Amino acid sequence: MKHFQAFGTSLMLAMSMSGLAIETHAQQRPLKEQIVGTWSLVSFDAVGTDGSRKPFLSSQPKGIFMVDGAGRYSLVLTNPERPKKWTGGNREAIPAEEYKSAAMGLVAQFGNWSVDDGSKTFIRKVEGALNPTLAGTEQKLGITLTGDELKIVEATSGITGTRVETAYRRVK
Repeated sequence: MKHFQAFGTSLMLAMSMSGLAIETHAQQRPLKEQIVGTWSLVSFDAVGTDGSRKPFLSSQPKGIFMVDGAGRYSLVLTNPERPKKWTGGNREAIPAEEYKSAAMGLVAQFGNWSVDDGSKTFIRKVEGALNPTLAGTEQKLGITLTGDELKIVEATSGITGTRVETAYRRVK
C-alpha cells in the first residue's frame, strides 16, 4: 500500500511540474506568436500629459482587431451611437453630411504587421484605411500583453499633448 501512495504522490508531483513547464513555456513564446488572434475592443482613449482620459468615438466603442500569423492585420472601430441608417439606399445619393457623420464614427485600416520583442514595439504598415493619409505609412506603437489583455499605445503628439491608448481583450 505504501508503494501505491509513494507512486501516487510522485505522479501528482510530476503532473504539477509538467503544468508549470507548459505555463512557463507559454510565457517565453515570442510576443509575435502571443498576439496572433482576434481581439475585441475594450477602450480607445486620448490620454493627456496629466493622465486625463478622453474617449475617442464613444465612451463604449465597439471594434475588432484581427492579427494573423502571416503578418497581416485588420481593424475596425466604431461608435455604436452613430446614425443607424442613411436616408437613401444608393450610397452615391447620400448627402455629404451623412457620410461625414458615418466616417467620424469609424476607424478602419488593414495592412502588414511585425513586432520588435526587445523594445515591445508593434509595427504596422498601413496598406489601406478610411483615413487616406495613413495608406502607405509605417507606425511604431508601444505594446503590452498581459494574459488576454492587449494594450497598444501611440506616442504622444507634440501638437495635442496626448497619446492614444487602445485596449483589447482576446476573443475566445
